[in-house]
Amino acid sequence: MQPHFKIVPFTATDGVELHGFLAGGRVRTAAIFLHGLGGNAYRSWLVSALAAACVRRRIGFFSINTRGHDLVSTRSQRGRRTPHNGSVYEIFTESVHDIRGAIRCLRARGVRTVYLLGHSTGANKIAYALQRGVRVAGVVYIAPGDDVGVQRRLLGPRRFQAMQRLAARVARRTPHALMPVQNLGYLPISAASYLSLFGPRNRMDQFPFSHLVGDSRWRRLARPRTRAVLVLGADDEYLPVPAAAIRIFFAQALPRIAVSVISGANHSFRDRETELARSAVEFITASGRTHAVT
Repeated sequence: MQPHFKIVPFTATDGVELHGFLAGGRVRTAAIFLHGLGGNAYRSWLVSALAAACVRRRIGFFSINTRGHDLVSTRSQRGRRTPHNGSVYEIFTESVHDIRGAIRCLRARGVRTVYLLGHSTGANKIAYALQRGVRVAGVVYIAPGDDVGVQRRLLGPRRFQAMQRLAARVARRTPHALMPVQNLGYLPISAASYLSLFGPRNRMDQFPFSHLVGDSRWRRLARPRTRAVLVLGADDEYLPVPAAAIRIFFAQALPRIAVSVISGANHSFRDRETELARSAVEFITASGRTHAVT
């Protein structure tokens, strides 16, 4: 049985107006779901499965559009509209405003305990939000992306560095101008967005799976003490190393983050949505028995 969703508007903490899809009625515990790069709150194999699993356990489910939803969309911010919204123009660090706004929306509806679930780049956004002081009961990182590593491999090190320099020059003059290279090989991207996602000082590189060594690249992820689980697909086409190797590395270097690997699952968990949903909800319910952080 599919859950009933209602469209709920909410406002990011910097005034950007967004929408989410809420299932579960009036509850005291809810999970917020963040889509991946170029996605949205409803076009995902995962949304229905996660929502159904949550609602069965009396957990609300709020799938939100971040300001980076879809390729291009209009933005309304404090009464002013602009076409420069969507993944083409997304500034990664602004995502924390969207997450805070969604949490505030649920609080106003009586929710007291909030969990964050993020798929792909949505997981990277959650990791960054925790470092910026967002407090929740727990997080589920679903197939987070090593997007910087993927882009570097696609372009090669020299061209990747050249694109970083070009993005910095173009962004100073015309930040919304499109780059002569695509994001991850298939998405158009503006200069300001490229610099935000792939520049030398980017904050998206939260899961550098290409470098499974205990160096400074992983310190940001290790810093927050929020209860967390990382769920990977054994056949994730974007992982540069086997999921089993990541599980071993986390057990040694980041033991506070549990790792679950779902066999036969690709990056989108197609045909493995039920296993993923079960894993996520089991984590939430187990956290509820041991935690009361809100």
